[in-house]
Order: sequence, then structure tokens, then C-alpha cells
Amino acid sequence: MKKKLLLFANLLVFTAATYAQQGDLYVGAQGGYITNYKDFLFGAKVGYRLTNPLEVNFSFLMNPEIKLEDDINPKNNSKIKMYVYDVNLCYYIIQNNMWDMGPAFGLEYGIADNHFYNIAVPLTENANYRAFNVGWQIKCNITDNLKLSGSWKYSTGKDADSESKNLHTFCLGIGYTFSVINK
Repeated sequence: MKKKLLLFANLLVFTAATYAQQGDLYVGAQGGYITNYKDFLFGAKVGYRLTNPLEVNFSFLMNPEIKLEDDINPKNNSKIKMYVYDVNLCYYIIQNNMWDMGPAFGLEYGIADNHFYNIAVPLTENANYRAFNVGWQIKCNITDNLKLSGSWKYSTGKDADSESKNLHTFCLGIGYTFSVINK
């Protein structure tokens, strides 16, 4: 399933880029906070402006050591590895020379991996989940090419055991925008 989702994300980006006359390529680093695991994530983000208000984004967030708290037995705390891949389509409804903002929606694939940690009651070896997300994104110009970005997204989906996953993720990032023009 992970391969299918990544293939879909690549096809979406490359197909949309083929039809765009011109666009901006955004490449940056980001950090965020995920509410279900109560910890921080860090990663990268790539975005391509398809048309003036429409942008497609691919991001990767991770944390190799998220602490899980056991309310019943506090001495039984363990750690997992968390990886989140997502592709989003953002429609900037409010635009001016300094900032753009608007709603975003897309698909998310997450991996919560406890394979390398010893815990008394193990999770599924890889608690993968697939989700649909909606949110809000904003980009502010620091210079003509350097941008500060912020986003919030709510993801809802199911994991391998058909358990519901509802996550809120808040991100802040900085990136550089390259102007891409097809001739």
C-alpha cells in the first residue's frame, strides 16, 4: 500500500506539472507537533505551484524516538519510531505580495514502528495507517525567494487493525522558492 500511495503522489505531481505553463518550486525544512503522540516531528517539504492559486505539496515528517506513556504502569514507558508521508493540494484563496493562505486537503500514510524497542505489551510491529486530511496553510515572504510556512491539518483514517486514527498536526517551516518556467 505504501508503494501505491507514493506512486499516486508522484503521478499527481508529475502529471500536474506537465500541464502547468509556469510555476514555483518550493523546497524546505519543517518541524511540527502531532497531538496523538504528544511529541515533535521534523522533516522536509516540496511544493509546486500549478497555477496562481493552486499548489501541490509533498511532505515527510519523522521522529525516531517518540515516548509512549503507560497510564497503568508508569515504569513501562516505551518508544516508537514515527514516519508520516503526505501529499496535499492547497488552494490559496487569500493572496497578496507578502503572504498566501488557504485550505488544503490530501492523503497521508503513517508508520508507527516499535520493532527496535523492547516493550512488555508490543503494538502491532508496524502500526501503519492511511488517512485523508484537511487543513489550512499559510506562506509568508521573508525575501523574494525565502518563505516561512505554517500549516495545520486534521487527519482521519484507519490503521492495519481497522482502528480509527484521528490526528492533528501543526507545522512550521522555512524554504526556498525556485522559479520554474517551461519554454
